[in-house]
Amino acid sequence: MLPLESQIDEGGVPVFIKEGTKENMLTEALLDGANFPEIRLEGNGVVGSLDAASLPVSIQMLGRTIEQTFPASISITEDSVLVQGEYQLTHADLGLEPFSLLGGAMAVGAEIDFTYRLRANVVAQ
Repeated sequence: MLPLESQIDEGGVPVFIKEGTKENMLTEALLDGANFPEIRLEGNGVVGSLDAASLPVSIQMLGRTIEQTFPASISITEDSVLVQGEYQLTHADLGLEPFSLLGGAMAVGAEIDFTYRLRANVVAQ
């Protein structure tokens, strides 16, 4: 049962659960936020067509670099470029162990779903 004062975020997740998850993710056992406060994602170009592109990326975290390729669709208009897609990684892909309690009886899922949408607009000078 949720505490009466619980707030729900825009995705339907109780705020206290979201905050607890963030706190757990930043611990030394997972993302070690005190020693590695940033996760950096760098794009390395585009491969393929606009509607079925692949984006080779480097994910820099925990002092190491992980190479991945994200699927994307790219839309170009007169005044903007939109790149968007969905991707799934596992904790193992990132070199992480999923958070668990009670000897693994309770654990977060192994998969991490990402949805991204990047827009670049032309700025009038």
